[in-house]
Amino acid sequence: MKIEVVYGVSEDHQELVTLDLGELGQQVTAQIALEKSGLLEKYSLNVKDIDCGVWNRHVSLSHCLRDGDRVEVYRPLLIDPKEARRLRAKRK
Repeated sequence: MKIEVVYGVSEDHQELVTLDLGELGQQVTAQIALEKSGLLEKYSLNVKDIDCGVWNRHVSLSHCLRDGDRVEVYRPLLIDPKEARRLRAKRK
């Protein structure tokens, strides 16, 4: 089972890890994929605080993955999207 895990480190840098988790012989969850990717340790992320999704759809950490899935780690928003639109409109 091949899985991709992606973390957007910053606006212009993302980390992509490809995993082959077929040897686990069990249902692979999003949490297992995150832990096996090494991204949690590399970027000091706490698994309890993570929001993630599969192919742009928000899922829980207990979501069971299928072959070819792409797990995306979402960063917290820096500003409310409505406020960002207001600020952009004000600048124009």
